[in-house]
Amino acid sequence: MSQRRKGGGSRQPDLLPRSKRPAISLPDNHPMVVLTDTVDWTEMEVRAEKIRAKKLKNAAGRPPHLRATLGALTLMAIRQRPYRELEEQIRYYAPARYLCGLTETDWTPDFTTVHDFAQLLGEDGVRVINEGVVEQAAALGLCDPRVAVADMTAQEAVIPHPNEMGLMGGFLRSIEKAARKAGQTIKGFLGKAAGKLKAAKEKVRKYRLFAKTKEAKDRVMAEMAKLVEGLNAGLGKALDDAARAGGRKLRGYSVAAARKLSELHETMRKLLPQIRHWLSTGRVAAGKIINLHIPELYSIVRGKVGKAVEFGLSWA
Repeated sequence: MSQRRKGGGSRQPDLLPRSKRPAISLPDNHPMVVLTDTVDWTEMEVRAEKIRAKKLKNAAGRPPHLRATLGALTLMAIRQRPYRELEEQIRYYAPARYLCGLTETDWTPDFTTVHDFAQLLGEDGVRVINEGVVEQAAALGLCDPRVAVADMTAQEAVIPHPNEMGLMGGFLRSIEKAARKAGQTIKGFLGKAAGKLKAAKEKVRKYRLFAKTKEAKDRVMAEMAKLVEGLNAGLGKALDDAARAGGRKLRGYSVAAARKLSELHETMRKLLPQIRHWLSTGRVAAGKIINLHIPELYSIVRGKVGKAVEFGLSWA
């Protein structure tokens, strides 16, 4: 009777180690290949750089990989994936690497790089993607033009409505990450808020694992909203204290982190009443924010048209 290997794996190993760098050819008719070969990437880069130059206060820092990040936003439009999954697709999926112009390199933009670039471009960047990619894809018959948006309007059918608990949980993760880099005053806030942060994380866990009925979910969500409201108020006070203490002394990543915290604070200040409106009425509030990091994106309520929301294609 044969014995099973303790270390697992095959009992008949390959004579030569299997390569972890597979060679793969892409078909000429793959949608991403066709789209990549027909889009005017140079024009998109020029337009994106103009938008970027208008919004940056100075030219400090490394220049962005425009071709790769524009390709990443295009992939986001095609596949409608969150940023972390987007990074994994670009890293391991050959057509996605081709779309991003990365077939000759091992480098991959991480999800924070893509997110920060998308946030910087904002509504104008959505227009660049729409006009440069969506129209081209529709002309090639690669997507359904009924949901392709090039004039900064959107249709409710293709707009996601993220879970409110997910938005509040994302707020907690984002402020924890940014607060560690935003100076001593903000770090002090993080220490004082440790108990509330822990309690809020437990609410997220309870909501996902144990709240099975709508009543239970609503109750946990209301408790979570109260905790987040307190944390956001504390964050606002810490930001004010940091400004009075001389926020101008911050440098590099600390400046970006402090700015990010300020944006998150303002977004959550607007989002919490919208969440409470949903809890009390069961209806989505008009102009409901659906993305913490790009608050310009919001939902469309029946009969009302909101701002630019479209980052999605539907492949034919």
